[in-house]
Amino acid sequence: MCGLRITRPLLPPLQQALSSAHVLALRNFYKVFCIEIDACLNRVGAVLLQDNRPLAFMGGPLGVKSQGLSTYEKEYLAILMAIEQWRPYLLHQEFLIYTDQKSLIHLNEHRLNSPWQQKVFTNLLGLQYKIVYGHDTDNRVADC
Repeated sequence: MCGLRITRPLLPPLQQALSSAHVLALRNFYKVFCIEIDACLNRVGAVLLQDNRPLAFMGGPLGVKSQGLSTYEKEYLAILMAIEQWRPYLLHQEFLIYTDQKSLIHLNEHRLNSPWQQKVFTNLLGLQYKIVYGHDTDNRVADC
């Protein structure tokens, strides 16, 4: 045991670069917050932005049940996870949600058919937000 040094695992270079103090900005409650979200087969991710500068990142793997969801539902799940994570920042004013899933821009107009949709939509009540569609190439930060 003597002489054995335990070190933290090294972050991948891209994650380390995006998480450095030179990249992350400090939040300003007088400016608009933006969230970029993205989902793939087995992961979801989001980034909180202001003035196109990242403030915070979140993401993680999807569980076995969630991996069977449609792309629309996975992106919706990413929105919910991001809002749960950053709710204190988003309560005070309107914020923007950027997604590459075009059908989500009509989220407030959709009929809530399933109990899951009804349950998760209640997490968005009381928040002022606008969902903006952007092509896949515009959503590079959340992809990382």
